[in-house]
Amino acid sequence: MLVTGFDIIFFWVARMIMMGLKFTNEVPFARSTSTAVRDAHGQKMSKSKGNVLDPLDLIDGIELNH
Repeated sequence: MLVTGFDIIFFWVARMIMMGLKFTNEVPFARSTSTAVRDAHGQKMSKSKGNVLDPLDLIDGIELNH
């Protein structure tokens, strides 16, 4: 099973299927599931919206405001 984000599903899944068929004559996975990361308000997380988490904050640890 492949789990991927909705925004890249066509390009990523299509490429993996084509490469799998070309080199092994098999599809590399039987099912594909797409996910979308959402914030606390149900909005899709986006850098342009400013509702993303800073990776350095995740590494160093921060307190989130609820």
